Amino acid sequence: MASNIFNAKVTLIGGLYPDNEVISDGRITTLGSSPNLTAKLYQKDAEARRYRVVDVLTGCTVVESVVAGKERILFEGTSQQMIDEIGLRPEEAKVRWDATPFGCAAC
Repeated sequence: MASNIFNAKVTLIGGLYPDNEVISDGRITTLGSSPNLTAKLYQKDAEARRYRVVDVLTGCTVVESVVAGKERILFEGTSQQMIDEIGLRPEEAKVRWDATPFGCAAC
């Protein structure tokens, strides 16, 4: 089972946040492989000096591409936050994250 962690600027599409909400200081961890990947999105909390969980996507599909010389990764899956906080059924809780990784890949 593969895992990964990277920093990224993430645009949220769907979910509890407004469409096209941008998290510029995000961190994504992944476990597994597409189409059954689990991805967890964190946002940096400068005051607490740590990252806090924004959402977890399960059953993720992942599409990687390069646009204008920048890597982009599109995650689409079931939002755990929408199931837990709103009570949606998994098939209704679909969310996308459009991530642009940045920084050191080994950091």
